[in-house]
Amino acid sequence: MKKVFVVLGLFVLSFSASSQEDFVSQQQGKLFGIIEGGFLVGNSDNVDNAPFIFHSSLNYAILRNLSAGVGVGVEFYQDTHLPVSANLMYQFGKSGSVIPFAKFEAGYQIPLETKMERNYYYYYDYYSPDIRKMDAKGGLLLNPSLGIIIRCNNDMGIVLSAGYRHQQLKYVAKENKDFSQFVEYNRLSLKLGLIF
Repeated sequence: MKKVFVVLGLFVLSFSASSQEDFVSQQQGKLFGIIEGGFLVGNSDNVDNAPFIFHSSLNYAILRNLSAGVGVGVEFYQDTHLPVSANLMYQFGKSGSVIPFAKFEAGYQIPLETKMERNYYYYYDYYSPDIRKMDAKGGLLLNPSLGIIIRCNNDMGIVLSAGYRHQQLKYVAKENKDFSQFVEYNRLSLKLGLIF
């Protein structure tokens, strides 16, 4: 088996050029983890041009190429949210050095900070300077994505993915509970991580 070694900082990763064995995420009945970090880019209208996101999930290989899992993470917008989600992941083709996959993630954003302040709001077509302090209430998230797994060995790999991220976060005015606002994020999600 031919191997390629890559040095990243203090880490040395060994890449198997070919292997007859299934990767850990393709072994039916196995549990495996995914840790990813990245950015949500593509909407200059929002104050947060490219919020940082961090996710981890625990998946179970239902079939050879199909797995399901649950995950949590942290995301930094004007306020901080904890995404709790479920996912389905399908890996294409047989085992190899590079494994393409498709993934669908859905869940809910739980606010970790309950208060925030906006510069202005419009309420029934007129400017209301009194409605500034808002309570974050969270919201739905959807994230289909495509990516590749670069195998380091049979038990670990590097994950690269890109996807479409939709989420709608709700905010309620602190002093006027009748006023609420929904902030939509429609972004390109770019992630780098490890699978093990």
